[in-house]
Amino acid sequence: MYVAPIDGAIVEDALPERAERSSGLFAWGMPRLRTRRFVLALFESGFVFVGLPLLAINSAGGLTIPLIMMMMLSSTAILLSATKSFHWSDLLPVEFWSEWRLMVGCSAAFALIAFTVTSLYWPSQLFSAPPEIAVMLIGFPILTALPMELVYRALFFRRYGHLIQGETAAIILGAAATSLGYAVLSGNIGGVIFGIALGGVLGWAYLKTGNFAVSVVLHWAAAAALYLIGPGIL
Repeated sequence: MYVAPIDGAIVEDALPERAERSSGLFAWGMPRLRTRRFVLALFESGFVFVGLPLLAINSAGGLTIPLIMMMMLSSTAILLSATKSFHWSDLLPVEFWSEWRLMVGCSAAFALIAFTVTSLYWPSQLFSAPPEIAVMLIGFPILTALPMELVYRALFFRRYGHLIQGETAAIILGAAATSLGYAVLSGNIGGVIFGIALGGVLGWAYLKTGNFAVSVVLHWAAAAALYLIGPGIL
């Protein structure tokens, strides 16, 4: 099994909030891998972020969404536990409120985009939240936002971030991976578009803050805007 080579003795913590502020996760200068480990890491990441979603999409109903999520979360838990530079305490909301400007700004942008797009394409569905919206908003952070952020932010960047040259490329690839995840969950093109746009924003926010809780809150805010203001097409 591939194990990330960033040892705690070399890098005390890979998250920016635990040390001096940096421009992002890649500012830590994660080391390059030898060819064998690099190839193993590529195969491993490809299986998790491409293989499993494609298997689910092409299963013709053989794999249910709960089973898919269980497989993804189980793989994520094992792989994160095997990552030397990762500690589960890194997911705690350290300095969470210090990022309030970013969270408020992104949430306002989500609301504006949902309002604009819905007004243009689905005006009759503007502010047409379903009756079960309260249950959805309460359950979404636990059942969807947190698990997906664990897979597509914590695992993607903390275990495989050093395989990618540059933050821009990492954000784009992370967004593409997120879109595949939403393709499984939604089963329609709307989910894919939502996933790739949201994945880009959340990848940028995670690299900027290094704060897992911030990405979970922003994920929830985007879904809330989609269902409270927009058509809720996922």
